[in-house]
Amino acid sequence: MSGQLLIEPEFTGLLERSGLRTAADFVEGRLGRLLREDPYRENRVLELEGRRYFLKVFHYNALYVTWWGIRRINMPSLNGVQELLAHRALRALGIPTPQPVAAGFYRRGWLGRASFFLSLEVPGRPLDDVLRDGVSPAARRRLCQRVGELAEQLHRHGWVHRDLYLCHLFVPQAEEPGAAPLVLIDLQRARRRSSRRARVKDLAALHGSASSATRLERLRALRHYQVLPIDRGLLGRIERKARRLGLL
Repeated sequence: MSGQLLIEPEFTGLLERSGLRTAADFVEGRLGRLLREDPYRENRVLELEGRRYFLKVFHYNALYVTWWGIRRINMPSLNGVQELLAHRALRALGIPTPQPVAAGFYRRGWLGRASFFLSLEVPGRPLDDVLRDGVSPAARRRLCQRVGELAEQLHRHGWVHRDLYLCHLFVPQAEEPGAAPLVLIDLQRARRRSSRRARVKDLAALHGSASSATRLERLRALRHYQVLPIDRGLLGRIERKARRLGLL
């Protein structure tokens, strides 16, 4: 069994004490409580020494992933190491993300692959839930500003998220909504890209997933985004892309 294991230095002792020494320990251990499962991924939550952690476990067949690539189908990223590296890069740029803890990858025989990504749980709620439950008009205006600022910061540094839906923006729990920057989660497909097309797709995902926001609020968020000139032409492209994504 060959593979790779990355651990953030401040968590080495914790994981050692918890008996988590190899990538297989995270993948095969069925740790914590299962939150969600699909053919490729398990999402789990676990507690280690009084703190809650979020664990993603990936299982896949290398031949099947290659087939998806040949057909140019939008296959999800299944490498937890890639996600940890994206967290490191964005946090170095000042973009808030969950604290990464560890990630690993290993082979299971000739074609089998397994991977994981572990992070501290985000103490907060998804932005779409916050907006749906109702907050004050002042808080909604602040949140619109935060959305535009986050997209601006991400794109200005040459990154795109590729799944930039409102459910992947977390509102910190201990703060009044909008008082603190939003936290960006689910970076498994985030990449360094600066093409107009990739940026428009991010903006379309934000725009189309904001079903709990008014059209005015969506436009207000774009006012705080200045990487691309916001005009009628760009707004038309964003809305057309959101429709093609099935969001409008």
